[in-house]
Amino acid sequence: MGSCQAQDMSHCFIIQEHILYKKSYTHPLLRCLSTEEGIHILQEIHSGCCGAHVGTRILANKALRAGYFWPTMKHDAIRLVSKCEREIISDNGRQFQGRKIQEWCQGLRIKQRFTTVAHPQANGKVEVTNRILVQGIKRRLERVGGNWAEELTSVLWAYRTTPRGSTGETPFSLVYDTEAIIPAELGMPSHRVMNFSEECNENLLRKNLDLIEELREKSLSTHTKIQEYHDQFLQQK
Repeated sequence: MGSCQAQDMSHCFIIQEHILYKKSYTHPLLRCLSTEEGIHILQEIHSGCCGAHVGTRILANKALRAGYFWPTMKHDAIRLVSKCEREIISDNGRQFQGRKIQEWCQGLRIKQRFTTVAHPQANGKVEVTNRILVQGIKRRLERVGGNWAEELTSVLWAYRTTPRGSTGETPFSLVYDTEAIIPAELGMPSHRVMNFSEECNENLLRKNLDLIEELREKSLSTHTKIQEYHDQFLQQK
């Protein structure tokens, strides 16, 4: 990077107490990290004690919402997610048990899982059941083992701190009107953690309470559109 280019970009950054921050259009100041620090944050968000094993876009978005930035964060999120173990869950149809599809799955390191023959009613459910909490519990149990009830708290935390498509907000922020502090922010304090003021925070929460109704209306509108699409699809069938 040349000196002229660096000078042009300098207005996008600020230094506070010897820490470099990037100015953001939609969030508070973002703490600038090295690539190694950024990957550590992604790993903590993705598969840490409260990890959600989310996709690339949501993973990078959660890092931004937590108050971090580094130039290759999207690329690093793609690489991290691509290394996750993948699996296909299907019924016991012969089309899923053929030699070609088995070789294809092995080549891509994809696990094949089949529903229980003794419970055929599960075959129809498994292909439409992608409930986030159930998936989260299964992933954590496969990784660490143990009682599912012991993992439920971490899975719920991950769900509540991940933006939902219907509102663009996290369930936590809709309830408390602020984003939760994720475990990664304790080891690598973000700008909001380092500059937290309980008195100012209380005043801000009171001022923003009226905005919750707008988000609720947006969620209701999205739900109505989904219901209308579903009803239209059934009529066409």
